[in-house]
Amino acid sequence: MSREKFSIYNLLSLLVLLIHGLIAASAQDLTVFSSCQSHCGGIAIPYPFGIGKDCYLNNNEWYEVICNRTSGNPLPVLKSINRELVNISLPDDSSDVFGLTRIKNPVTSLGCSNMEEISLALNVTGSPFFLTGRNTLVAVGCNNNASMTDDKLQIGGCESTCDVGFGQRGRNRSCNGYRCCQAKILSDRLQQIGIKIESLDGNTTK
Repeated sequence: MSREKFSIYNLLSLLVLLIHGLIAASAQDLTVFSSCQSHCGGIAIPYPFGIGKDCYLNNNEWYEVICNRTSGNPLPVLKSINRELVNISLPDDSSDVFGLTRIKNPVTSLGCSNMEEISLALNVTGSPFFLTGRNTLVAVGCNNNASMTDDKLQIGGCESTCDVGFGQRGRNRSCNGYRCCQAKILSDRLQQIGIKIESLDGNTTK
């Protein structure tokens, strides 16, 4: 008897540790920045991020963005972690000192016939980035456990089932544990995270 497994997609948010003074630029700086590429694939790339030499803060590689055109459509990629950028929001006078950067993270899967079983951990230790508590793990499948780990410690997770009775009880709620479950990160300001999937037959993907 076949059993469905998990397919997980993560859209991770990273906190950018910026203070207002850091993003204040002089008139001379603005002249330099005006010659830098400001967008890639329709995504704005504001300072302190930048594309090209001398276009990002202090040539700090964590802020370097590459505009990847190999697929035909330009895609902004945060070079230091090789992740596609979705959005960069900088703090303003009405916000706190943090900006928010959203990236795409690869799918983690186990037992999917048309997908390679891979899971790429995200590690930004020593960077100005932190994972936020806004991130949600969403898992789809049957009779499996999906969990998020910080190094080796579990920091959140959920289980899904294909039990029909459970599905009937929660039929008015989406992703409630019947064929789909979700979980929040239980701690904030993490700098590394991994995804682990365990099935009832003992297979594990990390």
